Amino acid sequence: MTDANPSGARKRGRVPSSPEEREKRLQNMAYDLAEDQLASGKASSQLMTLLIKGGGIREQKELEEKDAQIRLLNARIEGLESAVRLEAAIEEALEAFKTYTGESFGDPDE
Repeated sequence: MTDANPSGARKRGRVPSSPEEREKRLQNMAYDLAEDQLASGKASSQLMTLLIKGGGIREQKELEEKDAQIRLLNARIEGLESAVRLEAAIEEALEAFKTYTGESFGDPDE
C-alpha cells in the first residue's frame, strides 16, 4: 500500500500552532501547486508574472526589514523612557539629600 492520494491532494500534516506558521504552510502549498502547474505547462500568465517578479521572497525581505525598523524604534522609545525614569529618580534623590543636609529650596511651609 502506498501513501499516494488518488485525488492528487497532499496530506495536511500537523495543525499549525500560530497564524504565521499557517501562513507559511499555505505559501508553501501555493508554491508547490505553482511548480506543478509550471511543470505540466498549465500555469496561467498571472502565475508566471507573479513568480517572475519574485513577490514572495521580496515581500518577505521587506517585512523583515520593517520588523527590524520597528524593533529599533521600540528600543529607542524604551531607552528614552528609561532616561526619564532615571532623571526623576535622581531628582528625588537630590531632594532627599537636600532635606538631610538641612537645605530646602522649596516653600517654607514644606
